[in-house]
Amino acid sequence: MLGAPFLHGAKTMTFADAATVSSDMTPVRVKPWGSEIPLKIVMSLMGLLLWAAIAISIFPLVYALFIAVILFFSHVVLIAHIRGSAVKLGPDQMPGLYQRVVALCGRFGTKVPDIYLMQSNGVLNAFATKLGSRRFIVLHSDILAACGSDTDALDFVIAHEIGHLDRGHLSWRWLRAPAYIVPFLGAAYSRACEHTCDRYGAAVCSAPQHAANALALLAASKTYAPAVNMQAFVGQEETLETSLMKIGCWLSFYPSLARRVRVLVPDLRATPPRSHIVPTVGALLIVLLWAAVPAALIYGAVEYFYKEQERFSQAGIMLAPDAGMGDQDAAPDNGDGVQIPAAPDQSPPASKP
Repeated sequence: MLGAPFLHGAKTMTFADAATVSSDMTPVRVKPWGSEIPLKIVMSLMGLLLWAAIAISIFPLVYALFIAVILFFSHVVLIAHIRGSAVKLGPDQMPGLYQRVVALCGRFGTKVPDIYLMQSNGVLNAFATKLGSRRFIVLHSDILAACGSDTDALDFVIAHEIGHLDRGHLSWRWLRAPAYIVPFLGAAYSRACEHTCDRYGAAVCSAPQHAANALALLAASKTYAPAVNMQAFVGQEETLETSLMKIGCWLSFYPSLARRVRVLVPDLRATPPRSHIVPTVGALLIVLLWAAVPAALIYGAVEYFYKEQERFSQAGIMLAPDAGMGDQDAAPDNGDGVQIPAAPDQSPPASKP
């Protein structure tokens, strides 16, 4: 029922029963989002070129290393906080939930990471991270509470994070790091990764509509998600089809939730898609203008600098004789700017011995 509020029909469970309910061990292969691999290649090549440019310039290299050290130890602080303050799941710690994660990793054929449960002060989120060869999935307590007895929503959240690890989104990030300064490039790659991981989540749900339920939880919370009209929610994507909103989406590292739901359940679109050529062209023109104005100012400043340098250089050459910096044998000036030729040497030739 496309016009119904929430998409009902998902499986239910309690965490205590998670291990027995998750009996489907069918291997899953997920096709990455179409632009993920090309963007990853471009990001890697761009990062390599930028690292090379940084390496040949001593001061940028020092700054880059300084920032890298700060970011590394900031990440170490995060991992230390997770290990010391979050609850690590295992056979003797919430075994039902732990076995569910193990089963999902088995379906994707990926190594089981360290799994932690962390309270999040109401934040509905989960994330994957790594430090060296150690991989982590951190599940916020509030997202698990929001999933409640909906096993499809729970599996979607877990599988989404497994997707980040399985696809190597966290590997070689240092190589791609400089490329994130390129406008739109890093954001586009990040959005592609999110779409890929949504496919991981949807692959383990009993139906695509139930994967959309998990995204509705992120949009409206457990309290109000059942009241969300999913068709109307997907329709909100049309409000992003203006030139400025497109630029906002291009700069975002995450696709909108309305778009993510529509990608997973295309049938939720109430009307046929409209042509978006005009707002796209408008957005491109704004971006070009945005880039052209600073570029023109920089070019003008550089051009002015070189012209002034050339003018002062020429003036310095003409003034050098008056300033006493020229040839010491130069002809004297009579004060009116007319040079007086030097008198011929009248001294007798030196006598020979």
